[in-house]
Amino acid sequence: MKIYVDQNTRLEDMKSTAWSFSIVGIAGILLLILLWMGVLPLQIVQDTKIILTVVMGILFAFFLFVGIHAFASLNKLRMSASNEKNTYDAIISWFMDSYAEALQNKDFSGTESTDVNSSELLYFPRYQEISTIITSKYPNLSEEFLDHIVEDLYAKIFPEN
Repeated sequence: MKIYVDQNTRLEDMKSTAWSFSIVGIAGILLLILLWMGVLPLQIVQDTKIILTVVMGILFAFFLFVGIHAFASLNKLRMSASNEKNTYDAIISWFMDSYAEALQNKDFSGTESTDVNSSELLYFPRYQEISTIITSKYPNLSEEFLDHIVEDLYAKIFPEN
């Protein structure tokens, strides 16, 4: 089972990636330029200098490419994060307005009697009921996102558990 990662967290991670790779790529390329200009006081044999420049140049260019690609992905991720938040808020509001009270009053006691706390026995049938109701109205939610919403709703509807 995958763990749900909210889109805002992914957005922050992508920003960090974009800035980190871009800065390292630019700084590395600048250092290579300074090396060839003779500004850096390094005494390196010409053949080694060429090999170092080619290998490190490719590496720093790759870093710069990753940084630029990450910056390009930010707008799409921002939109996705906004859509996810709107969907989340809409589902929570709809469910709390339409089903919360009915679920609190529903009898889920069709479980076997054991020494385990009764609220623990009620968790799975309640969870399944919430999940089924949401899925009937929003069938295209990812499993991870649905689990996240159901967990949040469960905590709101049954705070004693």
